[in-house]
Amino acid sequence: ARGTVLAGYHSDLNLLTLHGKSRFPGLWVWLADGRKVAVRVPPGCLLVQAGQQMEHLTGGVVQAGKHEVVVGPATVAAIEAARAAGQSLWRVSS
Repeated sequence: ARGTVLAGYHSDLNLLTLHGKSRFPGLWVWLADGRKVAVRVPPGCLLVQAGQQMEHLTGGVVQAGKHEVVVGPATVAAIEAARAAGQSLWRVSS
């Protein structure tokens, strides 16, 4: 349902997090200035976020990326389109 939080605001424990293009939009990241923006990973590209281990190793110079996954209108539209096309509704990561 629209507004469902699939993964609340957090940073990952690992060194790096790689986000590929998703069939189902809903990944949001926070920029250094505090703005929350929707992620749109272009085909053939990855979004790379530093994790908490990177923050620790760099003494805080590199901050762990904050993100969340929330069902929004674009997510619902993508689910409906996939369902109509008989495609899988499985979602892996973001």
